[in-house]
Amino acid sequence: MYLPDIIRKHAEEIRNLDVDGQEVSFNRDAWRAHIPDIDDILKGIPAGTISRKDIIDIFPGDPTRLVPCSPARQAELRRFFTLVMIWGYGTVGTGPWRVLRMLASPGFPQILCQVSEECFHGLYLKAYATLIGNISRLGPAFASKYLYFFCHNFSAAVRPLIFDSVVVETLRTFDWPGWCVDYLASGKNPRRQSYAYGQYIISLHNWASAIGCRTDQLEYFLWARGMGIN
Repeated sequence: MYLPDIIRKHAEEIRNLDVDGQEVSFNRDAWRAHIPDIDDILKGIPAGTISRKDIIDIFPGDPTRLVPCSPARQAELRRFFTLVMIWGYGTVGTGPWRVLRMLASPGFPQILCQVSEECFHGLYLKAYATLIGNISRLGPAFASKYLYFFCHNFSAAVRPLIFDSVVVETLRTFDWPGWCVDYLASGKNPRRQSYAYGQYIISLHNWASAIGCRTDQLEYFLWARGMGIN
């Protein structure tokens, strides 16, 4: 199995990364201007930061069973989705405006219910396509963020990972042409195609298994390297 030299070289560092503690700053007032119930959504979240752990600890239901998608469940999923988007956008000025339009997508509650069912049955790539194809202004990075957090507590050998452009650009520097999403998909943004996402998930799970780390530790390492943090 191909294992990038840089991953092998930094294996110990990757195994020690505190992924759950990754915090993102956000401006509550900026979000409140677009989403009036933001204070209810952010209940229990510190004033100006939100971490991966904060979201993971607010998991919307028991992942060991399929929860009926009642109006209460739909509200729970909407809250969870919004928290993930806040973590993803942070202080990006257009974030609240874009998320408001996502929430206003036709059939939004039913879309999240469908995604929940698809994830429960392990149909992660179908869930990925459902999100991107039906929620306005939602692209690969944020669709995968939602799936990553939603499925984080699932007791499955393979789970979704965050698939953003920074991670992909880091991967494109590796000496392994067979990886590149451009070989697997076509179009302006090949990351929108689910089989490119599937190849990404498989690759990172294989590499993480090879060095004995969590898959999201590897994802975080690739992102941080792309951002010039490590």
